[in-house]
Amino acid sequence: MNKLLSLLGLGLLVSLGGVHAAGTAPEPVASVAVPSSPTAAAPASKQKAQRSKMKVCNKDAKDKALKGAERKAFMKECLSNKG
Repeated sequence: MNKLLSLLGLGLLVSLGGVHAAGTAPEPVASVAVPSSPTAAAPASKQKAQRSKMKVCNKDAKDKALKGAERKAFMKECLSNKG
């Protein structure tokens, strides 16, 4: 039983990349550049407006007890309204 568990554990380590060939180092993870321009703040305000609209539309759909295709159509119409 112990041999079976050991083999399963070893197989898990190999499949997850925990065991590397001798002399081989894992590849480094690429870093993500974060823009530091003043325009980076603009999407935040648009995101806030979209979240606010989403909350209102979700509440309205829930109040109307919409489900399935009716809810999907309502949400599409509600979210596409400007303002």
